[in-house]
This record gives sequence, C-alpha cells and structure tokens, in this order.
Amino acid sequence: MEKRRIPFPFTVAEIAGIAGGKLYFKEEREIGSFQIDSRKIGQDDVFVAFKGERSDGHRFIGQAFEKGASIVIATAFPGEIPGNLILVDDATAALGRLAAAYRRTLGMKTVGVTGSVGKTTTKQLVNGILSRRFDTLATEGNFNNELGMPLTLLNAEGDREAAVLEMGMCARGEIEYLSLIARPEIGIITMIGTSHIEKLGSREEIRNAKMEITAGMPANGTLVLNADEPLLRGAEYRGTTVYAGFAPDADYIVSNIRPTDNGSVFDLTAKDGKTLKDLVLPVAGEHNVKNAALAAAAAFAAGLTETEVREGLAGFENTGYRQKLETVSDILLIEDCYNAARESMAAALAVLASKRKAGCRTVAVLGEMRELGSFAPEMHREVGRTAAKTGVDLLLPYGGADAASIAEGAAEGGMKPGSVLPPCPSDDPEKAAEILKKLLRPGDTVLFKASRALALENVIEALKKKLEND
Repeated sequence: MEKRRIPFPFTVAEIAGIAGGKLYFKEEREIGSFQIDSRKIGQDDVFVAFKGERSDGHRFIGQAFEKGASIVIATAFPGEIPGNLILVDDATAALGRLAAAYRRTLGMKTVGVTGSVGKTTTKQLVNGILSRRFDTLATEGNFNNELGMPLTLLNAEGDREAAVLEMGMCARGEIEYLSLIARPEIGIITMIGTSHIEKLGSREEIRNAKMEITAGMPANGTLVLNADEPLLRGAEYRGTTVYAGFAPDADYIVSNIRPTDNGSVFDLTAKDGKTLKDLVLPVAGEHNVKNAALAAAAAFAAGLTETEVREGLAGFENTGYRQKLETVSDILLIEDCYNAARESMAAALAVLASKRKAGCRTVAVLGEMRELGSFAPEMHREVGRTAAKTGVDLLLPYGGADAASIAEGAAEGGMKPGSVLPPCPSDDPEKAAEILKKLLRPGDTVLFKASRALALENVIEALKKKLEND
C-alpha cells in the first residue's frame, strides 16, 4: 500500500492517549491506513481488532504484526506483544475519538448527508460536483456507520480539500455521534421515510433522528432540506436553512422535467429568480432530480459556480445496483436492488412506468423490505397497491410472508389474478430467474427492487445468463 502523502499528525504515544488506552512496547513507527479487516493490512497500517458476532479480530493480531502493522488496538490482551499494542475498553469509542481528533487537523470543506432514502445517490452527486474544483473524499459502499465513517476520515489524506460523508443510522443518537466526529459545515437531509420505523416508532421520531446531523455543524453552517417533506418544514437550526424541491416557496425550485433515454433534463430556479436551464442528469426518476437539486444547493453553499454544478450533474455515475439500466436480449432491466423502503419502492415503480414502450409490458420483481416490525404487513400491501396503480403488467413478489403481502396489496389494487405471480422464495434465485425467462418477451421492461438482505442481484445475474445463452 502507498504511504500517506502527508504523515499522520500523531505519534504512537499520542494515538494511545487519544484512544484512551494503555500503550505496550512503545516503538515509534510511521502510521499508514487504519484497518478493521486483517486481510487488508499492509506495512505500517493500524489494525483495530473488533469482536463481532461472526468473527473475532483478536484472533488475527499475530497475523497483523507479521504483515507489518505499526499498531494494534485491541480490547483483549494477546499472548505475545511483538509490536505496539494499545489496550482499550471500547474499540468503537477509540476509533471514534481518533477520527474526531484527526478531523480537527484537516482543513477540508465537509458535507454530511443523511436521509431515509436517497442519501447514497445524493452523496455521489455532491461528490461529483465538488470534484470539479476540489480534491474530494467520499465515503464508499456502506461505510456510513459508527465504524465505516470514522475509518473514512482516518484514512483521508491530510491535504484533501473536501469530503462528502454519508451518515446512516438504526437508532437515536447514532447520527449525532457521527456528526460530532465529522463536524460538517454543510448538512443534507434527503427525506423522511419509514426505514427503521420498527425501532423508532414513528416518522416524527425518524425526523428527529435525522436532524441530529446538526449536532456537529457550526453556527455559520448550511442545512439543506427537502422542501416537499412537511416534517422538515420549519426545522430549527442555528445556521442557515435552505430548501430544495418542487415546492413553489423553495430556495431552489425544480421544474420542467423532461425524461430522456438514460435520465432527465430539468430546470432549477433559485430564490433570486435566476434559472439554470436544461440541467442534464444521467439517471432516471423525479426523485433523483430532487436529489440533484439538494446536491446543487449544497454545492452552491460550498461556493461552487453554475458551470461546476452543471458539469458535475451531467458527469454523474451511479454506483452498484442503484437504478442501473441495462438491455439484454431486447429486454430493459432496471437494476435497483441496493436497498428498499416504501418510498423508494414507489419511486422505482414510477421510473418503471416512465419506461413503458408502446405494445410492450412492464414487469416488477419486488422483494421484501426490512426493519419495519409490526408495520411490515401493511407497508408491503401498500407497495402492492402502488404497483397496481402504476400499471404494472406482471408482478413477481420475492421473499416470504411479506412478499405475500405485496401480492395481496396488488390484488386489492385491481391487478388481475393472472398478472400477480405466486411469491418466489428468496433462497432460490435460480427459480425466480427461470420463471422470468419463460415469461419475458422482447421489448419488456423489468424492475428489480428489494432490501439489500435479499441479494436480488443474484436473480438479475442468473436471468442475464439465461437470456444471453438463449
């Protein structure tokens, strides 16, 4: 692994003090990257050993030293200490304290992004715009939690000019914790949905949890909010609050959306009356246009120009299975199975409807949504009703009892019995692919949408192979 461009600003002893631990061995070393996966350790890296449900990192301490780790941070004393060991009571807290301390040494402009859905896409949009001017860092993959975000900061180069940090949560207090580490000058809340309602109990409590992003923001910061979410109107923040969306009183108003083959073109009007016309966004859906408006508002708050915003949006590339469009054997696949909630299901179904071709069918493969608790049956039925309302021609529910609820809702919404297929178990992606292979015809458009836990991409890949080998 390459060395840091700028040396890490703390000595081994200082790292131990910040982490709140006791240092053994005490050999001064260069500090490389911070790792929690022993397989990724390189020369001079710091290994933080965690004891998880499936694996105990303490088992790999010896291996970490053999690979050249400069420091190991652990909560249990190993048999031998061949190098710097910092013994702490809580590895998560130690990681957070180190990230917070390192963040204070960094001069980079920082944007924090949270929300029930759309936060990863919005993070990518902001990153794309800021990168037009700054050397920008962004959280990768699912590194948006109490381990991933601190690691992202700790591995940032000291000369980075900007950072876009996604903040996820499952419970109250988690976003506050991340915000106090990241200290973002600009915060974005994409929307208030129903994800994690099982633990929080109501959308109002979800809103309160998302508003924790302001905990680490300064008095002169900017909070960018979804103008079309009633629960965010009138939100209290000591700095500047900016609204973006479709609402006519928003600070940045979206209008004149025109779908294209691979995305949208739209206008964005600022409160001063100035309009950016014909902004190009290479990803489909009105919900993504709104994400783009939020990203643009954040970019303007960061001092970027209209040209940089325009170029950043036009150059956007989505990641993973997030509304990826792919045509196989003249069948359009909308691969949108990174995650799912009631709101994102509705948005994806709207995209499916917009892609309907004359004389051809729309097909929806809808899997279960997770972390809904007692709300799950009704919310899945609502998804089924939405599928019926948007005119889906064929529906294949994917999963167990909640998938059956999707089918029930579709029937309640008026879909004909023959148009709603029996739910396919999520442990048999090959079976789902075979069912689809037999049903699909050239010209059809197929949406795949489910929570990440269902790994719906396995159905997509199996179907592609069957279609390509036909």
